[in-house]
Amino acid sequence: MALFRSFKRLATFGRSPEPKVVVRRIPLTKLLLGGEWNWRAKRYAYATGELIRPSIPVSDGPHAEFLRQYAICGRRIFEKPIFSETAYFRNARDSIRLFGEYFPYCWLPEHIEICAKRFVLQYEHKSVTDLPSAGHSPTGENIRVFTVKDSDCYELDEGNHRVAFAALRGDESILADILDIPDYTPLQEMILRVEWQSGEREIYQPLGLPEIQQTWKLLRKSSDRLERMLRFLDMHNLTPERAGKVLDVGAYYGWFVSEFLKRGYDAYGVERDRTAICVGDIVYGNVGKRIQWDDAGIALRESTERYGVICCLSIIHHYILRKNSGISTMELLNLLDERTEKVLFLEMGEEHEAWFSRSLAGWNIDTIKKWVLGNSKFKNAYELGRDADNVGLYRGNFGRMLIAFTK
Repeated sequence: MALFRSFKRLATFGRSPEPKVVVRRIPLTKLLLGGEWNWRAKRYAYATGELIRPSIPVSDGPHAEFLRQYAICGRRIFEKPIFSETAYFRNARDSIRLFGEYFPYCWLPEHIEICAKRFVLQYEHKSVTDLPSAGHSPTGENIRVFTVKDSDCYELDEGNHRVAFAALRGDESILADILDIPDYTPLQEMILRVEWQSGEREIYQPLGLPEIQQTWKLLRKSSDRLERMLRFLDMHNLTPERAGKVLDVGAYYGWFVSEFLKRGYDAYGVERDRTAICVGDIVYGNVGKRIQWDDAGIALRESTERYGVICCLSIIHHYILRKNSGISTMELLNLLDERTEKVLFLEMGEEHEAWFSRSLAGWNIDTIKKWVLGNSKFKNAYELGRDADNVGLYRGNFGRMLIAFTK
């Protein structure tokens, strides 16, 4: 066992001296899933295609989940149809696909049950002396973690089973050997590659990822606008059955599409940044192929689809500022008019914002309402309230009015 563990460390760090280890207790809520064998989380995630993995707390991972399932169904969990569907089995099976083994004695899928039974016996404080021990850590040994770059979270290197025991006991923290060798998670890397963000540690819509929750800036709260839109739809009896299709123009990650889908609406989106679409597809899990990759104006022009509800949030001012665009601001409004059957939810940059005080001079609530109502078939405009995003570094910006236009 000692030889195996030494080889694993050597394979991880090559010929370089092993970095200094700091020992301290860390919160279980800040501990994220790592890789398997000698592969770190990011490499393992790309190899398996499960890019969300390094963003999942270990307490929600396959090992802790298996113990919770065992607590419900007992030994029945080892019946083949049930066991083969557990996340624990799938995790071990992926390790066998990549490395030819899960533990040094687990080379075939049918061997995984031995690992799982040993795991359960340890959880129940029963003897495991008659089961293989190769690759397992000695009792009482600290778990081993890496730091996550630009984050207050940690990536687990060794100790999946020990962390699962701690999570099921209800422990809030665990003693760990910490190696300060930071790396990004795949989703952090993808977020930084979104064109609009230009490599800044900022997100434009909520993502709920633990590794960015405390250390990255959420620019647009989003939930305030969603609540106002849903309240308006409810007041006008536009239930999911009566509203028709919903389209979010400039969907970004697809947070609004995801939230409308959760509430039963048949929601879609269009977004020009493919990386942003991929982030939402991984994180939200329900947007699937519902977000079209295209420029908003071109997508609306090429489609004949009509939508009961269209959301156009912080899009129009980009067409005003981009004067050499192939689609003019007026044409975009005409397209929104043609494609909307019932309600257009619209917000845009306004002249009160410091960064637009000159470029959008004259564009205020009254101007926007007059422009839309005077150049479309929309007959009514309802002011639903301003966003609360003009805080901190962005005080003096945002604070945009959400307006509902109806026909």
